[in-house]
Amino acid sequence: FSSALWPFSTLGWPRNTRELKIFYPTSLLVTGFDIITFWVARMMMMGLYIMKDVPFRKVYIHALVRDAEGQKMSKTKGNVIDPLDMMEKYGTDALRFTLTAMTSQGRDIKLSEQRIEGYKHFINKIWNASRFIFTVSKPSEEDIIPMTLEDKWILTRLNETIEKAEKSLEEYEFNIYAQELYNFLWREFCDWYIEIAKYHIYKGDEKKGRNTSNILFYVLEKFLRLAHPVIPFITEEIWQKVPSNFRKKSGSDKSIMITNFPEKDGYEFKREAEIFEKIKKIVTGIRNIKTDYNIKEEKEVLCKIWAPEIVGKEIKDALYIISHLTGANGEVLHGKPEKEILNTVIREIEDMAVGINLAGLIINIENEIKKAEAELKDTEEELSFIMKKLSNENFISKAPQEVIKKTEDEANLLSQRVNVLKEKIKILSGMKK
Repeated sequence: FSSALWPFSTLGWPRNTRELKIFYPTSLLVTGFDIITFWVARMMMMGLYIMKDVPFRKVYIHALVRDAEGQKMSKTKGNVIDPLDMMEKYGTDALRFTLTAMTSQGRDIKLSEQRIEGYKHFINKIWNASRFIFTVSKPSEEDIIPMTLEDKWILTRLNETIEKAEKSLEEYEFNIYAQELYNFLWREFCDWYIEIAKYHIYKGDEKKGRNTSNILFYVLEKFLRLAHPVIPFITEEIWQKVPSNFRKKSGSDKSIMITNFPEKDGYEFKREAEIFEKIKKIVTGIRNIKTDYNIKEEKEVLCKIWAPEIVGKEIKDALYIISHLTGANGEVLHGKPEKEILNTVIREIEDMAVGINLAGLIINIENEIKKAEAELKDTEEELSFIMKKLSNENFISKAPQEVIKKTEDEANLLSQRVNVLKEKIKILSGMKK
C-alpha cells in the first residue's frame, strides 16, 4: 500500500463505490510543510493518473508547534509540552482555543503553558458570564426589541462579529476567528453590555428588565453556536441550559452540534453603535481621571462632558449609562471647554472632552503631590533609559522588529504617564493656594 493512494483507496477504490462518487475529490487537505514533496505531491500525481482528477481542491499548510523560544520540541531538550497533561490541567477547550488563537498563516506556534493558562481564563469568563445570565435574567417568550442605545450597539456588534468570524473561517484565518470571539465576549458583551444590563434588571422598569434578559439570552445563544467549532465542550454544556425558545430558533433544540451556524439578522444600527463607542470613551476618560487622582468610589463626583451639538442629545439620553458605570453624575455641554478651569482636570477625547472638578474630592492634597512628584522622577528616569536604547543604532539594527515595537510602545506609555503626572502636580499645586 502506498500513502499516495490514500485519497481514493480509503473510499473503496478500485471498486466504484458510492463513497468514491460522493467524496472524491475532497475539498481540503490539512498537512505540514515538511511532507509536501513526500506525500502531497505524490497524492496529486496518483490522483491525476488513476482517477483523472485532483484528489483535493485546496491544501492548508498548518503551523508547526514549537516551544516558547521557537525551538523544536524534543525529549532530549526536555521542552516537550504534552497536550494530554495540558488538557488535564487546563481543560481541552482551553488548549484548543490557545492553538487556534496562535495559528497564524505562515508562522509556527510558539507554545507555552502560560498561554494555555491565559486562555483558560477566557473559558472561565464564558462560564461565569453564562452563570450570571442564568441567575439574574427573567426571560419571556416575547421577541427581543432593541429599545436602548446599548441594545442596538450589542446587536450590531454581534452581526459584525458573525460576519468577520465566518469570513475568517472561509479564508482559514483561524487566529482572526479566535480573536473575534475573544474580543466580542470579553471586551464588549461582558465588559459593557452585561454591566449596563445590571442597571435595567436591578433598577430599571420591569418591561426593560424583561427585554434586557431576552437580549442577554439571544446574544449568548448565538455566541455559543459561533464559538462551538473551537470550544465544543463548554458551549454544548451551557447551550443545553439556555431556555428552549431560544434554542429552537437555531435549527435544533437537541444538541448544539446539529444546529445551524449563526447568521446575521436584521439588526443593524450603525449610527447608534457609533454613539455608543463615544459613550465608552467618555466612561473610560472619567474612570482614568478617578484612578489618576485617587478619587474614592464613595465620593460624589460631578463631571462635565463637552460634545458636538450633533451628538449632544444622544449623549445626554445615555447619562444613566455613564452614571451607572462610573458613579459620576454628568452634565452635557456643547462645544469645547475653556483651556483651564479652576480645580478641574480636563481630558480631551477626540471631538469631545470630560472634566471633573476636584474640589472636595482629594483628602490630602500635600500627600498626593509628594507621591506624584516621586512617581514622576522614577518615570522620567525609566523613560530616559528607554529613549537612549531607541537612539542606539546598534540596538535598532540588531534587535528583532517585535522587540523594537514593544520598546517603542513602552516609551509611549511612559511618556503619557509623565504628562498625566505633570498635569496632576500642576492642578493640585493650584488647589493648595
